[in-house]
Parts: sequence; structure tokens; C-alpha cells
Amino acid sequence: MQASLTVNVRRKRRNKARKRLLSGGALLNSIINRRRSRKLESRICIS
Repeated sequence: MQASLTVNVRRKRRNKARKRLLSGGALLNSIINRRRSRKLESRICIS
């Protein structure tokens, strides 16, 4: 009983870490995309 409980806790912690990584990656991607779009806009304005 106790062993299964510890396994469940570990799984929950792993899921939380995964979700954090995913959300962090999504944030990074959105920031990078915004920067790229801004650069493209500035290039279009210059040309």
C-alpha cells in the first residue's frame, strides 16, 4: 500500500515537471515568434 502511494506521488511530480517544461517551452516559442515577426515588420518597413 505504502509503496504504491510513493509511486503515485512520484508520477504526480513528474507530470508537474513535464507540464512546467511544456508551458515554459510554449512561452519561449511565443517570445521568439514575436521577435521574428517584429524583425520581419521592420524589414518590410525599411524596404
